[in-house]
Amino acid sequence: MSSADSLPSLPDFYAGKGILLTGVTGFVGKVLLEKLLWEFCDPSGTSPMIYVLVRSSKEVSSEDRLADLLESPAFQRIRGRQECSVNALSYCLRAVDGDLERDHLGLPTYDELSGTVDVVLHCAALVDWAAPLHRSLQTNAIGSKRVAEFAKAADARLVCVSTAWVHGMVAGKCPEVMLKRSIDPEAELARCFSQLEEFQQTSVQKKSMFLQEASHRLGPGSDLKSLETLAEEMRKKWIDAQMAEWGVAHARECGWWDGYTFSKAIAEMLVQDIQDRTPFAIVRPSGVVSAASEPLPGWVDAYLLVEPLIEGVGRGEITQFPGRSGCVIDCVPVDYVCNVIIAAATMHGSDHGDGSPLVYQCASGDVCPNTLGEIESTWRQYFQSQPMHRDGKAVQVDPVRFVPSAEDFVRSLRLRYITPLWTCSQAVQLLPGWQHSNLLRSARSWLERKRRGVEKVTLLARLYSTYTLNEWSFETSRTRELMAAVAVPGSVPSNQGLPRPERFPYFAQGRPWDWTEFWTQKHIPGMRRWVLKESIPSRL
Repeated sequence: MSSADSLPSLPDFYAGKGILLTGVTGFVGKVLLEKLLWEFCDPSGTSPMIYVLVRSSKEVSSEDRLADLLESPAFQRIRGRQECSVNALSYCLRAVDGDLERDHLGLPTYDELSGTVDVVLHCAALVDWAAPLHRSLQTNAIGSKRVAEFAKAADARLVCVSTAWVHGMVAGKCPEVMLKRSIDPEAELARCFSQLEEFQQTSVQKKSMFLQEASHRLGPGSDLKSLETLAEEMRKKWIDAQMAEWGVAHARECGWWDGYTFSKAIAEMLVQDIQDRTPFAIVRPSGVVSAASEPLPGWVDAYLLVEPLIEGVGRGEITQFPGRSGCVIDCVPVDYVCNVIIAAATMHGSDHGDGSPLVYQCASGDVCPNTLGEIESTWRQYFQSQPMHRDGKAVQVDPVRFVPSAEDFVRSLRLRYITPLWTCSQAVQLLPGWQHSNLLRSARSWLERKRRGVEKVTLLARLYSTYTLNEWSFETSRTRELMAAVAVPGSVPSNQGLPRPERFPYFAQGRPWDWTEFWTQKHIPGMRRWVLKESIPSRL
């Protein structure tokens, strides 16, 4: 099919299907699993069988991890309807021990499972803008390639979750089409892991440096085993830091702002190569935020893109930041993303009739934009009325001053914090016998921790400023057309005579959406409750 006009009903489509779901332990994956269970699983009906790919460990089995997952507040309404346990849901839910970072997904029953799966919903990812590039590529790119190989072997419908910012440094309108290739994805993988090997070799040559720093931290009299253990930890962290810094620089050379979006772009290309002329769907959300309504209004359990900024404003720690007040910050509720993922699997054709994938962008900027200035004002007013506390006192929140240049912001941090902290640390080391003084050694450790913390802030500022200084306009007409075809009209009455909410809601042209209400009544209260785990008023 090539149009939403001939879209089958979602319950009919998923009835009796075998579904492989990846990323279920992540934020999006939890909400997606809950929605599938809520909408389609009924012990008295024809339910799908949902196979969730969960990696086991020496300590915890995949079944136990799934059991722990089902204890999450995200599954509260499932528990209100029926027992929510692995055993009680065995008619429609099964854990599969697997690993994206292993060949054949680490599945001992690869062929058997591929014979029972009809739909693959792939939302597993390492969502970390500051992650070392090799780790992002290992999970996001190579992992997606392995999932696509499985879907191909199973002859299953494949939906891959990407990111709207996969468009990279391209400004202006970003259409719902596949990327034009400017790189060879396999060559980029080889180049990255070659660079990793170089850093690993260099780190071995620096062994004496790591041992010396370990000695500084542990002090005189430390045993050799403790020194070598700490030195090895420092060596690995050094490699990760080098790969993170190199990854950002290399991604920008290739046309992307950071390693995360670069890895997702490579993932799309690798999946397309595997699928060849077999149609599949790509869902590209912008900044994923808490739930608008499902499974709970404001539900969020992860420290995502906006959470560090919200907390920084609430604690009075962010008083200036790189950005433009008029810049549109594109966000989308997680339940809207999951609705699109579920609906996208039903579309198995191409607008072009050539087997090319269908791309669905989940974004809000084209129909209900929210600017950085509006967001800052909303967040600040919220915390002025419901403040966070420090040492038992309410934190005073002042307006955030936006700096038009990320480099100016970073330069200011270096002059005000990094250089003085480094200078003080060096001064401590010049004092005679400082290594034998617990006080001086602790002082140096504190200075070094603070310096490394500010260094991390500079990295995050460079990464975040990409989204507060630049602006994209993500086209979503295909997505809105798809969701208009699957949404249950709100005019259908419920048993109580009240309007029934749409079962698969999404943004629509002309439909009101209040970002102030979302931030102040849903997202921030949800973040404070489930992420920061604050003890705050019951109205939350």
